[in-house]
Amino acid sequence: MIAARSWTHRIPLVVWGWHLLTCLVTAHAHPPESLGIGQVAPDITGVDVDGNAFKLSDYRGKIVVLDFWGDW
Repeated sequence: MIAARSWTHRIPLVVWGWHLLTCLVTAHAHPPESLGIGQVAPDITGVDVDGNAFKLSDYRGKIVVLDFWGDW
């Protein structure tokens, strides 16, 4: 019974410590560099809905609309 009681006191402390650690790590993480108007976007690669591979650089000089979505 004493062992079970000691764990019930330790679990919130461990959860709080883990939360504090993740907050400190993310606070010191470097944010991604943002692009300004007129800057070249990174060369994104992927697969289209038909299964064909593509690179963003293949469309250089053309207007491109990227639609990122998820079904979760």
